[in-house]
Parts: sequence; C-alpha cells; structure tokens
Amino acid sequence: MSAAGTAPPPRGAGLRARLRPLWILLVYVLPWWLLVPTLTVLLYQSRLQNDLTRLAVAQSEYADARSAILTDALVRLTNDIRLIERVTRSAHQYLPEPDARDRLARFFVNLLDAHPYYAQARLLDPACHERVRIENGPDNRPFRVLDADLQDKSRRAYCTRTLALPDGHVYLSPLDANIEHGQVVLPLEPVLRIATRVTHVDGTPLGAVVLNFDAAPLLDAFTDPERPDAALVNADGYWLHAPDPADAFGFVTRQPDKRLGVRYPALWAHIRNSPRSTGQVQLDSGLWAFRRLAPADAAPGLHAPVWYVLSQIPADTLAAVRREQLVAHVGIAGTALLVLTGLSLALATSRLRQQRTGEALARSNHELAQSLARLEQSQDELVRSAKLASLGLMVAGVAHELNTPLGAAMLASGSLQEQLSALEKAFAEGLRRSDMTRFTQAHAAGLALLRDNL
Repeated sequence: MSAAGTAPPPRGAGLRARLRPLWILLVYVLPWWLLVPTLTVLLYQSRLQNDLTRLAVAQSEYADARSAILTDALVRLTNDIRLIERVTRSAHQYLPEPDARDRLARFFVNLLDAHPYYAQARLLDPACHERVRIENGPDNRPFRVLDADLQDKSRRAYCTRTLALPDGHVYLSPLDANIEHGQVVLPLEPVLRIATRVTHVDGTPLGAVVLNFDAAPLLDAFTDPERPDAALVNADGYWLHAPDPADAFGFVTRQPDKRLGVRYPALWAHIRNSPRSTGQVQLDSGLWAFRRLAPADAAPGLHAPVWYVLSQIPADTLAAVRREQLVAHVGIAGTALLVLTGLSLALATSRLRQQRTGEALARSNHELAQSLARLEQSQDELVRSAKLASLGLMVAGVAHELNTPLGAAMLASGSLQEQLSALEKAFAEGLRRSDMTRFTQAHAAGLALLRDNL
C-alpha cells in the first residue's frame, strides 16, 4: 500500500500567511496610536483650558482692581464735596460774606495741601461766577487765585447742571480735559469735576462748590508694563486711557475715529447690549473683560456718567498659549509614541518569532507524524508479507507432504491397472496358476501400498 500524500494548502492561506506579520504589528502598535493621540488631545484641551482660565481669572481680577481704584476715588470725591458743602454753609451762616470767603479759602488751601490730587477747589455763585478759587501750583503748593483772575463758568455744564439739582444731590462731570478761559489746557490735563449746590440756612441759593480732581494719577493706575491692554472708556466709546496713548481723549482732539466702537464694533455692541455690568467675551480680537461703572446706581443722589473698564488678552497671546501647549503636548506624544512603538515592535517581532517557531514545530510534528504513519504502514506491509511468506511455506510444505503419498498412491494405482491388464491378457491366452499367484501377490502389495499412502 502506498503512503498518503500531503494535502494542498487551502485557497487564501498564502495571503493570510503574508498578512499575518502586518496583523500582529497592528495588534501591538495600533492601540497606542489610538490611545496616545486621544489622551494627548484630552490633556491638551485640559491644560489649555486651565491656562486660558488662569489668564481669564487674572484678567478679571485686574479689571476688578482697576474698577476698585476708580470707585474708591469717586467715594472719596463724594465725601469730600459733601464736607466742603457743609463747611461752606457753616462759614456763611456765622460770618459776613468776605470773612466767610476767607475762611473757606483757608479751608480749601488746607484741603489741597493735604490732598494734592485735587487740582482746584472753588466756590461759584448762583450765576456760575467764581467767588473763591484755590489751585495747586507747579510746586504742589496751593494758592488762592486773585479776585481779578476769577472766571465766569456760566457756559460750563458742570455748573449749570449742579445748580439745577435738588439739595443734597451731587454732580460728577465726565472725565475730560481741563479747560481754562474757554481753551483746552495743553498738554492735556485729565480732570474730574464734582460739585454740589450750597444754600443758606434759610434755603436761599448760595451757589455751588466744585472740586477739580487731577485724574492723571488715576489713569496712570491703568498703566501696567505687564498688562498694557487695560483701558478706560466713556459712555460714548471714547478712550480715556488706551493701550495706545494716541487714542486717548479723541473727543477733545476732535477725532471721532478714536473710539472703541469704531476699532472694535463687535465688542462695543456686546458691551452695550449686555444686561450684566461685568463679563468676559471671546472675539476675534482676543479675550475681553469689561466692567460697567455706573456710580449713580450705587449712590442715590449722585449724578455721574458711565464708564467702562476694559482689559484685553490679544488674540496673539492666546494663540501663543495654544501654540506653546500644542508644541509641548505634541513633543510628549511624539516621544511616547516613539518609545511605545519601539516596544510594540519588539514585542510584535518576538511574538512573530514565537509564532513562526511554533509553526515550524507544528510542521515538524506533522512531518514526524506522517513519517510515523508511513513507518507503521510499512511495518503492517512487512507483517502481511511475512504472513504471506509463512503461508506460502506452509502451503508448499503441505503440498509436498500431500504430493508424496498421492504420488505413491497414483503409482500404486497405475501398477494395479497394469497387473489387471496383464491378468486379462493372461486369461485370454490361457490363465496359469502362476499367473494368478503373481497377480494375487502383486495386487495385495499394491492395495497395501495404496491404502498406506492414502
């Protein structure tokens, strides 16, 4: 019996064998290339959000601090003007007009000497003519302006509006430039004017007291080398303090384009339409924080303009933060992927080597099993051949053992036939006693031989 042949490989087995290394490589490498980028994106977003939140909080705190500076100044102004109103009324209650003015002038001098951020202190009569005026000199020493140099302020809104207010109300002017004798003082002197009506004890009008607050130090507080983006804007959108000093006080220099609404219309629209007085908004120009200061809302009886404190984180700064985080996380992810890919390749190579070794061992085992099967088959054939040979020998032996007696029997049979023929011949010629005797003896011997062999 012939040995069985090796079965042909199934269709596609060769392609699967060629693709197996790629599949093992994907199993080890692909999870890292999915996991690491996913984790990197999540970590990048988290870290970026933390950085942006930190910037936003710092920006909000900065805007709050600048708003507090302005609020504190307004509170101080309001308290001081009310004090001046009471001193003025008291002086005119107990002293004649000239003496009351002299006492009020001395009080103004002491006030400006103690508070150098006041540029002027004045008493105006009901027709808005100055009656007492104290100014801070170039050497920061207050002095009284001569009566001949006192001015008519009837055309100035802060006087007419103050005199139109009820008793106890305070008028705070917009923050603008100082004007003397109808001309803007150059270089620009930013000033706030706070005023209130003064009446005699009997209620007859005495005039108004006015404090000019030097706003330059207040605006300087918005200047920070580390945050050059802070700004103060009035209700019309004009910069009072701007990152670019050339943009400030555009309403004084007759430059209507120097307004927030012209430079950043989307921001100005958001601020004006926002129902909240504080907030932050992300625009193409950057991240903006705004604070709406409306002193009149917090202090009954105070008539004051509205200001907006702004702080900007430019889009370039935000882009730099994103870029910095992106570079850092891409670097970390690239390094991690490089290391993990190397380890995965090593593991995949080891796994492929083990698989190939296993396949080689399997093929060897298969070949050994086939050889063993062929050997067992050969052994079976040898056993069958040996059996057949033994059977042949046995048959030959049996045939030999049968042929000898059968041959003798056949010989005896033939001899008996010849003897019978000889007897018949002798009977025909004349049978003799001797012939019968020989026939009988030979016939008996032949029968005996035949019987023994059979």
